Amino acid sequence: MKKKRIDSVLSVIIVATFFAGVSKGNTNDKNNSLCVVALEQLTTSPAMDVDPAWSPDGSKIIFESDRSGSPEDIWVMDSNGSNQQRLTYWPERERFPKYSPDGTKIVFMRQYGSQYNIWVMNADGNNPVQLTTDPADDRIPCWTPDGSKIVFESLRSGGGDIWIMDPNGSNKVRLTTDPARDAHPAVSPDGSKISFCSLRTGDWELWVMNIDGSDQEQLTFEPGPDLYPAAWRNDSNMMLYVRGWNYETDLWIMNDDGTNKRQLTFVAGDNSMPAWSPVEDKIAFRSNRTGNWNVWVMTLSIIPSDLDGDCDVDFYDFAVLALAWLSNPDQAYWNPDCDISDPNDSIIDMLDLEVFVSKWLTCYLDPPSACWE
Repeated sequence: MKKKRIDSVLSVIIVATFFAGVSKGNTNDKNNSLCVVALEQLTTSPAMDVDPAWSPDGSKIIFESDRSGSPEDIWVMDSNGSNQQRLTYWPERERFPKYSPDGTKIVFMRQYGSQYNIWVMNADGNNPVQLTTDPADDRIPCWTPDGSKIVFESLRSGGGDIWIMDPNGSNKVRLTTDPARDAHPAVSPDGSKISFCSLRTGDWELWVMNIDGSDQEQLTFEPGPDLYPAAWRNDSNMMLYVRGWNYETDLWIMNDDGTNKRQLTFVAGDNSMPAWSPVEDKIAFRSNRTGNWNVWVMTLSIIPSDLDGDCDVDFYDFAVLALAWLSNPDQAYWNPDCDISDPNDSIIDMLDLEVFVSKWLTCYLDPPSACWE
């Protein structure tokens, strides 16, 4: 029986090596290939629930909603969608809320008439304080990781620029000075960089700069808008952004040097305003895929048997494994993910090929859960 199994594996190695020549992925990028393995709708209101943000411990999500009948208010819920509670009760719009790093405050933009300013309040909605009073719009605020600064977009200089200030609204400093609009800032996990989107090339593209505004660098160059750099992955160089326009948008991730861009959503409609959980690989975002805008959460994971990093367990992955074994069957291969039968033996051998064939066949006979094991 053992010989029969080995012969069966050997019979497909020749075909595998052919497929490896046209392999879709690159095992060098495999460890960066987070794949969507679960998707959950958290709000089901027929109204508009949008623009979520996580609490520092990942237990809460704040968002804005017009379900009360007035323009957008700020709401909070548990991270599983339960215990939804309203935090603000003003007749104007309150938008883009963000928790402070210690979880005690929420910064947001509030509309009065046609003007937006930056406000802060306690996490329970009490003690609101206005931080900016300029006649021009100040909007889309976010915190630095240590809570010592608030970064925001302002129209006070004309076209729209990125500014930074103390949490009490003092010491406002302009960071960008390009005549074109710079918008939607986000701060890296170590507090050293700010990402933002800009129209300075004539199209919305993603840029990054140091926290003091120096060394501004363009990250995306593809045709079409690249928007909303929502957040970096916690303690990582990976960041979220949105591609598309006019409510036909999708979520993407890339390294913060602009490399390894990958699409996460493929559903028609608006999938945008993403926020990465600070404690696990979950992304909250808004989507109107069901007809109304609601808050959704996707879970990401690396699929162990996805050796070519394309988020699909298929024959190309077997080709990667077969070539690894053929190239050096008696020694450890440079990609340890190929050693799947016994990770402790550090050898790519026939057992690994057999295990993968079994996993691959099971994946297609019982998708999709088997593909994620």
